[in-house]
Amino acid sequence: MPEEVVLLVEKDDARAHHESTQAENDKWNQVQKLEQRRSLAQKEDMKGNVAMRKAMTEAATLKRREREERRAAAAKITVATEAEKSELSTIPIETMRSSTPASIIGSSTSYTVNIPTKSTPLSWYRPLEHSYETLTSAREAGVWLCPSTAEERARCGVFRTLWEKGYYMGCGIKFGGEFLVYPGDPLRYHSHFVASVLASASAPLRPMEIIAHGRLGTATKKAHLLCSWDEGKGEANVFSIEWAGFG
Repeated sequence: MPEEVVLLVEKDDARAHHESTQAENDKWNQVQKLEQRRSLAQKEDMKGNVAMRKAMTEAATLKRREREERRAAAAKITVATEAEKSELSTIPIETMRSSTPASIIGSSTSYTVNIPTKSTPLSWYRPLEHSYETLTSAREAGVWLCPSTAEERARCGVFRTLWEKGYYMGCGIKFGGEFLVYPGDPLRYHSHFVASVLASASAPLRPMEIIAHGRLGTATKKAHLLCSWDEGKGEANVFSIEWAGFG
């Protein structure tokens, strides 16, 4: 099965915006004026629809109140008739219930005006002139600067060494290291190692740090890898730390 090739394109977006000409500015201003007119026309249409709905709502509310008043008057007549027949001195009479008016849309209505945030429609934006398909070309253009320090070169070198040996790497910050090292596909295997990277083989390392790495690896059921990078030889040195009797 052929290996899948993933092409990464690095883009210098800041340099892709060139200085616009007067003709481009005039065209852009014209487009903005047309968008403003369209937005204002849309707002006017929405205001007309709001006024129409408000008028319909007020008419419906008035009809509802009239019906409630007729029902209340009929209820009063019925209660009075029953009171006369039973010759009772006092009879509780149900008062007219106040109808709850329907919700009326207020005069202040919020509108949403969409403003394009992408630079794609700008004629003076030319990203293809500042896109780089390889890290070498991006580095020559000054867009991609990593690795630029001894620590970054050491991490890249250790990553490449472990990757070429068939290991898969993940982020190991939660486990006290730079990388989580898997013996195969992370979807099938748990990580077996946590890797810490030193800038060089002569970088200082306190005994307390070695003990801490060993105890942390044991607590997380992993062995800890101490890795260093030799820039002169271009190779990595890897040492495994695990508690006695672990595994």
